[in-house]
Amino acid sequence: MVIKENVQELLNENMDRKKFLTFTGTVVLGVLGVTGLLNLILKSHRLPTTSSNKQQFPVQTSGYGGSEYGE
Repeated sequence: MVIKENVQELLNENMDRKKFLTFTGTVVLGVLGVTGLLNLILKSHRLPTTSSNKQQFPVQTSGYGGSEYGE
């Protein structure tokens, strides 16, 4: 019952835009956590790793171009 009263008191409070954005930012950080938010940001900007050409294309063992230069 106490939570319901606290929520109702919060909804009845007059807020300007700055106070509202501060409150919602605090709630989002509290729910997700700082580390979860950082992981989300870092994973969204991570580029896919590419493997080297040796792993992508099979190397011919005989014939022209079958080995690397100098071998």
